[in-house]
Amino acid sequence: WFFDLGEARDVDGVCSAIAAALDVPLGRGDAVAQLGHALAGRGRALFVFDNFEQVSRHASATLGRWLDRVTEGAFLVTTRQVLALPGEQVVPVPPLADDAAGLFVARARAARGGWTPTAAEHDDIAALVRLLDGLPLAIELAAARTRSMSVGQIAARMSDRFRLLGAPSQRHERHSTLRKAIDWSWNLLNPPERSALAQLAVFEGGFTLEAAEAVLALPDDGPWATDVVQALVDQSLVWAEGGALARLRMYESIRAYALSRLREPSEADGLRRGDEEAVEARHGSWFAAFGKPHALQALRVRGGLQRRIALAAELDNLFAACRRAVARGDASVAAWTLNAISPVLQLRGPGVGVALAEQVLGMPGLVGEERARTERATARFLQQSGHGDAARAHLERALARYEAAGDDVEAARVVDNLGILHLEQGRLAEALACHERALSVYRRVGARDDESMALNNLGLVHFNLGQLAEARACYLSALTAYTAAGDRFAEGLVLSNLGAVSTELGLPEEAGAHYEAALAANRDAGDRRSEAITLGNLALVAHALGRHEAARETYAAAIARHREVGNRRSEGLVHINLGQLLADLGSVPEARASLEASLVILREVGDRRLEGVALTGLGLLVGRSGAPAEGLALLHTGEAALRAVRDRVELTKVLFARSEIALLAGNDAAAREAFAEGSALVEASGLGPDSEVGKARTRVAARFATPERVRMSAP
Repeated sequence: WFFDLGEARDVDGVCSAIAAALDVPLGRGDAVAQLGHALAGRGRALFVFDNFEQVSRHASATLGRWLDRVTEGAFLVTTRQVLALPGEQVVPVPPLADDAAGLFVARARAARGGWTPTAAEHDDIAALVRLLDGLPLAIELAAARTRSMSVGQIAARMSDRFRLLGAPSQRHERHSTLRKAIDWSWNLLNPPERSALAQLAVFEGGFTLEAAEAVLALPDDGPWATDVVQALVDQSLVWAEGGALARLRMYESIRAYALSRLREPSEADGLRRGDEEAVEARHGSWFAAFGKPHALQALRVRGGLQRRIALAAELDNLFAACRRAVARGDASVAAWTLNAISPVLQLRGPGVGVALAEQVLGMPGLVGEERARTERATARFLQQSGHGDAARAHLERALARYEAAGDDVEAARVVDNLGILHLEQGRLAEALACHERALSVYRRVGARDDESMALNNLGLVHFNLGQLAEARACYLSALTAYTAAGDRFAEGLVLSNLGAVSTELGLPEEAGAHYEAALAANRDAGDRRSEAITLGNLALVAHALGRHEAARETYAAAIARHREVGNRRSEGLVHINLGQLLADLGSVPEARASLEASLVILREVGDRRLEGVALTGLGLLVGRSGAPAEGLALLHTGEAALRAVRDRVELTKVLFARSEIALLAGNDAAAREAFAEGSALVEASGLGPDSEVGKARTRVAARFATPERVRMSAP
């Protein structure tokens, strides 16, 4: 038995609707009791009560009494409001997921007379139904628009969803437009609930219960904020992610509607003019705390990894809070929310961080520590985007402020950042000095987490100087500390660095094990930037082990991921390695294109060291392909770059490359001179014959034995 209670408003209305469906005349007595007898008389039956939410306050007086009397029957109630009756089993009905696109296609096909979407339109449909939250009514209303609009045109107008999803139809009045459907639910709320829902609309990407309590402002004599939030959950206007109250969300259509109510306040809704600005200010204050020195306490987490995960969940809120603070001129909130955004974008890529940081820096009220923090955050965004020189200027300004304030620890952290930048730009001596300076401060004040970070950074410098034993020792010390702290983000970084040492030592199997462990840690931590780097390293191992097709596929995946996160420098490095793989496979034109692409990127970001590495690969390729003079010119340019940055390992490689190509050009004296210098560097570094430079030395030495044959076969 099916009963539509959409028009009922009270107990009499409920009874009248059910009596009419059952064809039961009601006498002058207790109508509820009479209907109880009538329902029980149907024996074993299922009674479906649809649209019960507007009479939910009468549930106990109607359905509650029938539950006791109807012993053989079962009741199924559709409602947006939990009824709170004894024995009630609540079954949430989530939005459509896999079936959402299918519903859109079916309704659009009915509207357009047999329409079939193209392959490209399938992608547009998938994106559109996500924007529609998978809500069936919204999907059906959008599909009706396909009579006059393409799917892409519909998606492009979603910012005005209430006008878009409001085409006249033959539906029941409350389902004729999306706004009317939400109006129906809004009108069932009491004023405190309406006010709370409107205020919660300032959150973007969901919120925690603690955040809601901090942002909501309700009358002193009104209900407790926590109870109001629970009431909104019970009425299906806010939903608990994963079925628990750890994180709460609103469907975007509900949020947009509630936000419009906040911007056009009404006393009947418990809202007044000026509430929007006040709510946004409370929202900003809450999220600004996440960027301050005691952020771990504000986030209620322990450790760096948990902090990054918690911040990643709040990225949309942090951006919203920062932009609003810039708009209203609140420099303090803008600075601290930007500071909270900074470590999260390290996981996802710099994105729009640079533009936002520049807006914050331009605020007139930004002074003291807040300006220093903003300078450092701006530098991080710029550095990750490949703008090293601009990043350096911001770091130097931040350092000057911290030194003037006598803040040794924060100054050391900026020095550590400068060291990383010097390393990326090939200034190894400066990088070494920075990390050693920072490490001494951390050890003096007992900053253990910072000490581990500095050890890892110091290991990177030793590695690039060819001091592999020193690099390995630094990495292992850092890894021990990070593992003990359970910091998977940092573990991933150090494991990847250990893999690089093993690769350089000619131990590809060991390197692969380190990289696989690093990849697992990257993914556990949600570190997409490091995941892309690790993928590139795994491709190197596959190349070394002769698994060429796997290497090529993994390089392509790494390049795609680097582009997603905006890591131009690392994208350039992967192009170098891909070029070397293609050269080994005999695909000379493809190899040259990849190496030249790397040069464009690396010159754009100003990385002299990697530019030298790319020129080494390109010089070898060109020289071996029948143009030794051109190859030597490229190698000389690369050698100059590597000498300038004092990278001994890569300098050794370019010397052996120059020796090989000089032999092809017939200049034995130049070949022997380069070979002798390269061999001396190998001996000084302690690198064995199985290392990359050791193999290069062996290869060139063999060519000295048969120079004529090599020259003849080279083209």
